[in-house]
Amino acid sequence: PFILVSGVLGEEQAIDALKQGATDYILKQRLGRLVPSVKRALREQEERQQRQRVSQALRETDDLLSAIVEASPVGIITLTRDRRIITWNAAAEELYGYTAEAIIDRPLPFIPDAYRPIFDSCFAQVLQNQTVLNQELQNSTQSGHLIDVSVSLAPLHDANNYVYSVVMTAS
Repeated sequence: PFILVSGVLGEEQAIDALKQGATDYILKQRLGRLVPSVKRALREQEERQQRQRVSQALRETDDLLSAIVEASPVGIITLTRDRRIITWNAAAEELYGYTAEAIIDRPLPFIPDAYRPIFDSCFAQVLQNQTVLNQELQNSTQSGHLIDVSVSLAPLHDANNYVYSVVMTAS
């Protein structure tokens, strides 16, 4: 950050200096503003650097989680509260036969009617902030074949601890 100090700075020049990156401007006859202005500029610079560090850490965490999900041998699917598919990894694609492009933002297509009440009960538990582990079900593949799967469901929370989404694993 830099602060422009001038003895004869007009308003237009001050605005131009700010547009070109000056943090502040001070007239020589008001040097008492210099110390508070320097403190504010340093604080703002530290805040910008902190935001950049947090942003970088978030990008790295996102990359890590994406790599884990894609490398997982287990089908990992995230669902909205109304059971529309948000994410679909390669293992889910292999298990069920649907490509991510064909299934993202669509309702779950593979719960057979005979298992729907069990799945509905499990899903309702997760929306009530519970985790369901290793529920044995049959699901259908894109080609219509029934497969035995072990399904686990867990809630995903927003900043207010509201369950906004569900993560489902299937193997």
